[in-house]
Amino acid sequence: MIPKPYGTAGKHYSLREAMGLKDDKAFYNDILDTVRNVVIQGHLDFKVGIRQQHPATLGAVYELARDAQPYLSRFINDWATAQIIIQFLANRRKDHIENGKFVVTTDENGRRIVKDASRRVGRVRANVPSIINRVAQAASTRRTLAEKHDVESSSDEDSDDSNEDLDDSASILGLDAGEDGEDVVEGAGDAGNAGMASGISGDDEGAMVRADDIDDLPLPPAKKRKLAHVPVVPS
Repeated sequence: MIPKPYGTAGKHYSLREAMGLKDDKAFYNDILDTVRNVVIQGHLDFKVGIRQQHPATLGAVYELARDAQPYLSRFINDWATAQIIIQFLANRRKDHIENGKFVVTTDENGRRIVKDASRRVGRVRANVPSIINRVAQAASTRRTLAEKHDVESSSDEDSDDSNEDLDDSASILGLDAGEDGEDVVEGAGDAGNAGMASGISGDDEGAMVRADDIDDLPLPPAKKRKLAHVPVVPS
């Protein structure tokens, strides 16, 4: 682990030399670019220095920088990363003041304060497209859920109608639920009546169901198999 030199980088020592990269300028510049990109992604506030940044946000920036550039892990307490951040914040703040994005004022105690020149209006206008997109996405989600609900409701109604048709057909054929929960065939006389109602021939001695008639009935296979217990006249 490499300890931090005394003083401030650029004033008391060369950061590149202190990082052991005196003879590797390309790698040093690559590290600078990485840390700067992480600072931008972390939304650090360019109006204030490193000590005024949110500790959690700053800690996340250090961690992301180490992940992207493992070489930075050799510096105690991330001091090299901190020095790069200090320089980047100061340079970007200076640029924004010069181009008019930031303005410098003083508070009641005479302390220097840097503020956004655009103030709240500029930030609100910049966020309008994002707000519109979120509202549009929410509306689209509501429409999708409503359509899904309508389809499910229609499907449930069709299923109920189908079940009612099956129950009516079973009733016509004389099928009822027994005590053990299974369908049973009523007596020969009732089955004969069922045969008359459904177009199946029958007589006083019992229901005589034709095999072709069973296949043509609007019943599920299980119901048809139960009808097979009735004596069948070969077709």
